[in-house]
Amino acid sequence: MIGPDLVAGILAGDAQAEEELVRRYRRGVLVIVRRVVGDPSLAEDLTQEALTLVIRKMRDGEIREPDRLSGFVCSVARNLAIASRRRSNREETGTEIQAVDPQAGPLDRLLSRERAAAVQKVLSELNPARDREILYRFYIAEENK
Repeated sequence: MIGPDLVAGILAGDAQAEEELVRRYRRGVLVIVRRVVGDPSLAEDLTQEALTLVIRKMRDGEIREPDRLSGFVCSVARNLAIASRRRSNREETGTEIQAVDPQAGPLDRLLSRERAAAVQKVLSELNPARDREILYRFYIAEENK
């Protein structure tokens, strides 16, 4: 079965289609979740929860593009893992933290700082001062026009 056929089977209540979905996506979902949460036993639990949630959403007709089933499954898994990590961090620290891109590494952070420095330099060299202030307030301070 391919994506649209799998979705149609699950919508029709076919238990074999659900088993096929779990068989096909379990391993990939586990990799995604483990990458975000780190803990192998928690990753196993979240993988099961993610696949159950995907099947429930499919039964409820929440998948709009059946030919993009893989992307849908991956996004559900990633979102569930990130939510779990946020909950865990809030419980540990008592405060909410900023979402961290699991893909972002030291190089990404370095490049981001270098881009910010370049933008600051260009802004400081802009004339007249009014243009510099408008661009700063809109793009950096994120003020409304």
